[in-house]
Amino acid sequence: MLIGRKGESREASPVGTVVILVLLAGFLLFILSLPELDRNELLDSIETGDGDVIMDIVPGDVETKTSSSSSKIYSIDNFKLDSEVHSIDSVLISKLDLSSGVFSEDSRAYSFIPEWDTNTVGMSLNFFVQNAAGKGDLVVLLNGNQIYSAEPIVGNFLNIDLPATSMYNGNNNLEIVLDKKGFNIFSSAKLGLTNVLLRTDKLGQDLVHDYDFNIGSGEVSSATLNAVVRRTSSTNNPLNIKLNGQTIYNKVPSATVLTAQISDDLFSVGSNQLSFSIGQQSVYEVLFSDLSVKTKKVESDKEYFFRLNDLQARKIVKGRANCILEVVKSGGNSDELIIDINGFTKAYSVSPGKVSFNVCNYLVYGGNTISFASDDDLILSSAKLELV
Repeated sequence: MLIGRKGESREASPVGTVVILVLLAGFLLFILSLPELDRNELLDSIETGDGDVIMDIVPGDVETKTSSSSSKIYSIDNFKLDSEVHSIDSVLISKLDLSSGVFSEDSRAYSFIPEWDTNTVGMSLNFFVQNAAGKGDLVVLLNGNQIYSAEPIVGNFLNIDLPATSMYNGNNNLEIVLDKKGFNIFSSAKLGLTNVLLRTDKLGQDLVHDYDFNIGSGEVSSATLNAVVRRTSSTNNPLNIKLNGQTIYNKVPSATVLTAQISDDLFSVGSNQLSFSIGQQSVYEVLFSDLSVKTKKVESDKEYFFRLNDLQARKIVKGRANCILEVVKSGGNSDELIIDINGFTKAYSVSPGKVSFNVCNYLVYGGNTISFASDDDLILSSAKLELV
């Protein structure tokens, strides 16, 4: 081959040709060294053109062979949702008597380890002032730091906050002191306390209750949740109920009996989850609850079979393909088409005449079945499944 400017002729360099041939040979060896499935997938990924047609049929008349309906009631055990503050009391002593003079100061010391976690609201020292005589101040020390000092008043119930910043992770020292006032050496101050205790306030953690259940093959036609709900908290925080992550109820029940209609398209064939939850400072008891689900199953006269090979299945799993089922209505009175793919049943509207759906979630590797049905006469001129 001769390459050159006008009036010149020059032969192409053999070195460049050799380099190109070596690169092509290396790429070919790399492709051939891959496992067959990976090699086909790689070559397929760099191809362009039309989609991969899996099925292309003419269903014709779609007739209903059998139609059946059934009801099932799922009973849910009673449960309680609780996020209010609850107190845990630890009694230090049931009765404490202190007596102090000018030259002597009476006190009692206690050691404790706080049960402090993310749910803890606070801790406090609590007692009832049973009796008092003489002049003196009641002093409370936490790890040597004064956190309270006042003249006790008989009949008072005291709640003294223990600051978290003054406490340690391990042992803590709490000291109750009676400090006499005045210089009369012939008099003393006396104090009687009862029900001396440490109180730990914690938030309830029963915020969520899940109920799992399964629905067999067939299309859900209606569903209702019934329950007796008792709210014992003073706050007006709502009760939230979700089905498969979608909210179906979120308000404060206006009556004891709760009834919620659930949209049929929120259900899945197989596993489903009903979730009850509350916010902070709320208490709900959910009693005698049940979920009533009605399903209908329509079977058609004909069932069609198609297969997905390894390469096609891998493209679907990796999200590299959409599974588009295109159907064309050419006649009939019905605008609703019921499609059953591998036992997964769903109703679709075909009123536009030509419609398409992504059905990847219903397909499996290997053999697949599909059937069409309708509650009234319906004619389909085409049904094509294509990976695009």
